[in-house]
Amino acid sequence: MGKARVLIVDDSQTTLLFMEKMVRDVGHFPLKNTSGEQAIEYLTKYEVDIVLIDFYLNDMKATEVIRTIKNGIRPNLPFVIISADSSEATILEGLTSGAEEFLTKPINREILKFRMNNIIEKKSKEKVLTELTQKLEKEKKLLTRYFPSDLVEEILNESINPEIGGLSVTASILFFDLRGSTSIAEKKHPAEFADFLSLLFTDIMDLIYGHKGSVNKLLGDGILATFGCPVFSDFDTENCLKCALAIIEYFETFKNISKVFVDDEVSCGVGIATGRVFAGNVGSYRRMEYTVIGEAVNIASRLESATKEVGEKILVDGNTVRAIKENIFHFEKVDKNTVRGKKGEIEIYSLRGLKSE
Repeated sequence: MGKARVLIVDDSQTTLLFMEKMVRDVGHFPLKNTSGEQAIEYLTKYEVDIVLIDFYLNDMKATEVIRTIKNGIRPNLPFVIISADSSEATILEGLTSGAEEFLTKPINREILKFRMNNIIEKKSKEKVLTELTQKLEKEKKLLTRYFPSDLVEEILNESINPEIGGLSVTASILFFDLRGSTSIAEKKHPAEFADFLSLLFTDIMDLIYGHKGSVNKLLGDGILATFGCPVFSDFDTENCLKCALAIIEYFETFKNISKVFVDDEVSCGVGIATGRVFAGNVGSYRRMEYTVIGEAVNIASRLESATKEVGEKILVDGNTVRAIKENIFHFEKVDKNTVRGKKGEIEIYSLRGLKSE
């Protein structure tokens, strides 16, 4: 423990000299003021680690000094009141003003040393904790640039095992794909095209997060989002469907205000499927990736591809329709019951909107 700067405030020169020697003897660096006003002025200009202050000063009580400083620029500065008045009322008044300790005269050197060292150690630990908290917030902010905020929270809370492995969970999977982006890439400078995609994806990802989903992967000009993993809720499928509708609505608006980038050939499609998937970490100790794998992922991808074939913007599978708890969506069964890579028939529906619309 290093030397602390200790301000002693007392209107008695005899007491000041006595306390100065005692503070120096216990290993700290003493500073002296003789009035409350002088102490307030000094503390507004200079840093100290702890203040030893007499309760009754000639110009004011110690409690007035403490409140002025703690309600101002030094809310965490520790004060120790020293007084010959050991009445319960005085002690209570001193402690409720914000003082950390109340010591009665005559002062015992060992007690003073013990109390000051405790306060200084506590202050040191609080400083370390503050620095660690700031570092954690900085790292958390950095992580959210690459991962969904809910996934970051789960990782930091150790709810998700950082090792290889995962769980089998039920989730709704959403695939979004931007079509015709090649024509934009050919016409624009790479930096302009990157800005275009970043603007579009930022807003779509915000819609996904706003509907309690997670962005699992960015796939060139597409997005894979999950609803139900890594964080589960009671209305994951409903949130997924509402998100899909919001994405399509947003995309149409985006096209209208981005004519300089987007022509009529540019479109998008969304595929949604629900089912059991593996969700967890795969890879090696050198590089791991949180991913989702399963039939629902494959079907969602195929349904997105099929939207262009059948002329629909959002296609969902039968499992998704059956999983919803709220009968608020308008579905139309499409004249198609197979998708590439899937053996057998599946039910395929077009999501047209909400029933209230």
